[in-house]
Amino acid sequence: MDSNSGFAIDSEQIEQLSQLAKFCWQRGWSPAGSCSFSLVLDRKPFRMLTTVGNRSRADLQASDFTIVDQDGRSVDSSSSALSSETALHVWIAKQHPCQWIIQTHSVWSALLVDRFGPLDGVLLEEYELLQRLPNVSSASHAEWLPIVINYEKSLVAALERSGKDKPSEVSQPSRAMVVQHHGLLTWADSANDAQNQLELFEYFCEYLIRRSSFG
Repeated sequence: MDSNSGFAIDSEQIEQLSQLAKFCWQRGWSPAGSCSFSLVLDRKPFRMLTTVGNRSRADLQASDFTIVDQDGRSVDSSSSALSSETALHVWIAKQHPCQWIIQTHSVWSALLVDRFGPLDGVLLEEYELLQRLPNVSSASHAEWLPIVINYEKSLVAALERSGKDKPSEVSQPSRAMVVQHHGLLTWADSANDAQNQLELFEYFCEYLIRRSSFG
């Protein structure tokens, strides 16, 4: 147990995050030690287990993780705030009642920003595949995938702006977003749901770009 954080870094949690990271690396969604993987441990006080460093996500060890507070600062050292990706994960955890947060960098999500960024997002509607999302049973389900263009001084300001407008067809909060220069992020209550969502939204990123190439 870390004396400052008050939390033990559980080996099973490390293993689950490591397996998620390895899965993303195998799919080519986590190149060159990029991407972050997080698990919310508690909310009062806020504590989140997250990846650090830029080591290959193919085989993460306990030393590749740290626990951060509500400001995205490591609680087991005097170091300053971690990367902007950590701030992204903390912001998501504060906005959504989730535990697992995954971030990937794929070619398709990067192209999605270039192609659809001016629209602030894409509406996914009436795709049978959407029924694979948690708590979705209707083939007429509509899902909004925000695209955040990081042109503001504050990334958090850009994120907050992105959540204000969504199509009337969408009845529930988004469960993923694409952020310029930061890739695709998705969040869920379980590791399994987070991975399923990741696969689905990565599929739609690729599908939309391929479809747009046909006009």
